Amino acid sequence: MADEFYNNSWNGEQQLTETVAEIAPNRTLFVLQLTDQPPLKPEAVHGLKDPEMLFNHYRPEMTVKIENEKEEMVSETFRFRNLEDFAPGQLSEQSACLSGIRSRQQELLLLLKALKTDPALLQTLANAEKRKALHAAVKKMIAFLEPYS
Repeated sequence: MADEFYNNSWNGEQQLTETVAEIAPNRTLFVLQLTDQPPLKPEAVHGLKDPEMLFNHYRPEMTVKIENEKEEMVSETFRFRNLEDFAPGQLSEQSACLSGIRSRQQELLLLLKALKTDPALLQTLANAEKRKALHAAVKKMIAFLEPYS
């Protein structure tokens, strides 16, 4: 359920009321603290009319630990300036670790597509001798490129 606030007029004064609405079944609501800092005390902030103003006022950010490809824990700080910052692509743009993992994933997906659609490669992999020769060639290529990485 989501809280929605509406202004109602009562004796000439505006009154804030709370209502409850159902969330569509194809939606997910995440509620979490978006900063490492504990709140000092509740504060009433007036005039925040849209999410952009809300993000500009609070400037939420969170530091998290992420396991990189070498299985090391790396601290990364994510800053949220609008709702789009929560998209997986936007999160990976803020993180060197996640962008490396994402680019590796895209490379592997391209390789998988090539494996499924390239007839010459499929024939090479089907033949044991050709597969061993390809494996040896790839190993040599990796050894050659290793000093440059």
